[in-house]
Amino acid sequence: MIPIFSIRTVIDCLPYTMVGTGKLVVQNDGVFHLQRLQQIFNNVKQGQIFTFIASDTFRHIGLGSFLFYPYVWYFPFILFKLFFSSITAIYLGYGFFLLLTFLCSYYAMKIYSNNIDRSFIFSLIYTLCSKHIIEIARFQWGELFAYTFIPIAFAGFYKLVYENTDKSKTSYTLAIGLALILYAHLLSAYLVVLLIGFVFLVSVFLRRVSIKVWIDLFKNIGVFLLLTSWVLVPLFTDYLGHNIEPAKPGFNYPDTFETLWFSSLKNEIYVDTSIGIILIIVFIIGWVFIKNNKSELIIYLLGYLLIIGSTSLLPWHSLGKYSIFGMFSVLQYSFRLLILAVPLLSISASYIICQFMKKVPKNTLGHSLMIIFTVILIISGVQLTNEFKNQQQVTIPKLTKNTNDLNTTASEQFVLTNTNYNALTNYRAPIGGEDYSIRGLNIKRMENNEGYLNGRKRKFIPINSANQLVYNVTIKKENSELELPIIPYKHTKVKINNTNVKFKVSKEKGILLNKLQKGKNRIEVSYKPSIMFYILFWVATITYIVLFSLFIKNKFE
Repeated sequence: MIPIFSIRTVIDCLPYTMVGTGKLVVQNDGVFHLQRLQQIFNNVKQGQIFTFIASDTFRHIGLGSFLFYPYVWYFPFILFKLFFSSITAIYLGYGFFLLLTFLCSYYAMKIYSNNIDRSFIFSLIYTLCSKHIIEIARFQWGELFAYTFIPIAFAGFYKLVYENTDKSKTSYTLAIGLALILYAHLLSAYLVVLLIGFVFLVSVFLRRVSIKVWIDLFKNIGVFLLLTSWVLVPLFTDYLGHNIEPAKPGFNYPDTFETLWFSSLKNEIYVDTSIGIILIIVFIIGWVFIKNNKSELIIYLLGYLLIIGSTSLLPWHSLGKYSIFGMFSVLQYSFRLLILAVPLLSISASYIICQFMKKVPKNTLGHSLMIIFTVILIISGVQLTNEFKNQQQVTIPKLTKNTNDLNTTASEQFVLTNTNYNALTNYRAPIGGEDYSIRGLNIKRMENNEGYLNGRKRKFIPINSANQLVYNVTIKKENSELELPIIPYKHTKVKINNTNVKFKVSKEKGILLNKLQKGKNRIEVSYKPSIMFYILFWVATITYIVLFSLFIKNKFE
């Protein structure tokens, strides 16, 4: 009954209670992700499941964030948007991921401990952790999606390295878990791989790793590449060596430990360093209860060190001059290490609670404590919900239509409703709006849809369709020169009156066309990926079918 009740609690805890408000407070990365969501939705309605460039959003300049920032996990929101209003669909999507996180973390702990009670406790702690709710409240969708699957990758690694015997069948849980993370957020996948790689190297030096483990590890690497190569293709064909503007690297002044401490004790959900009251207590006193169990102590110490590393207690700026720390230069913010620390400390918390339960008579106080702990977690979840609700009640201006049609940046915080939702697409994203463009781009001019015809500035308003922008341009002089305000990528294609033509990249990084003929010209600019993208997508699909078949076969053997 308790697991069933807990699932219902997780489902009801946050999103569904918010549907009735009919509004959504948008902040931080919200504009970036909601515009991506809307573009994918528009393309799906036109029969296109793949999105490569933005035609309806991001000011209609063909921004290719979809090429380099995976969008697989937007599709649950898309499915809900097909049947519900936009605001309702977003809350339903949040509910879906909360439930999925609960189920994935339960399954992962079941692999690790084979203990139902501990799996239940771990899944509640991990799912209702304030760090998880922060990703929702601050629209950090990449981290939100990745958070769901990190326990699967950790459990797969543990099963492959530490429970793998000569008689064990090869498990591909690690490959699948890492693939699901990579579909969500490349940086989170990178951090998970770094941590797993570090732990494995330490294991190699401290204990004998069998040939079977090495073979299964390489098998998992191979399966991982089969599952993810289609996502990585644009990185190799259009990103590396093509002067693409990345998300800004480096560190932005790591937060102090004091900030992490107080934000966690208060269970805050609008401060990125908050890990919640339960985990901060485990961080401080957990070693007392874990010190006699070697494997659990290692997990606790890893989480402990990651917490320290997420704050200014680790002198990031001083360490940055050493080349070995260059691998962390893509982090942007050191608090991103918390996405690794939270599952590790949640494992420690579940161990401590289960050990405490074992010391009391079964079916009496132990079960009472289980219920009490569940109630505490639910109260914590309700507190997080109320804080989220209170934010919705604060007087925050609604987003108004951008009537000037200029590249106006959306405010840092505003309210969206079903009536003003579509106004969102005509604003600049305050965060991420220039990421994955081209270095040296005149972004303001381009976002105002301003180009040049024979050296004279004029506005070009495109006709938008899935992965394509169309310009109808009347040319009055033979051999004219035209610069269009659209970002050119390696696989950008241009047609003039249904004829493929070559183009150049202008000084201001737009598309430059020479020797245009006099008269009416229909210019189609689109993105056509490498054929390898589609081949590898179907390879991944077939691989999933094979893995599922093996899973069913093993279940019935």
